[in-house]
Amino acid sequence: MNAILHRANVSTETEVRPLQTGPSHDILYVEDETLLRSFFANVLLRSGYHVNVAEDGQGGMGSLAA
Repeated sequence: MNAILHRANVSTETEVRPLQTGPSHDILYVEDETLLRSFFANVLLRSGYHVNVAEDGQGGMGSLAA
């Protein structure tokens, strides 16, 4: 049983590390819900992407124009 728990902990620790080691891509993530925006931005960051976030479409369009 401890071996199963240990393997589960190891796989969880591995998921926290960046999964992508090659060239990164830029992503614009637009979400009005603060918790969702934060959660998914962190998932994308840990996956190796450069993430720009905006809370609405107008902010997203402003990010694209900059």
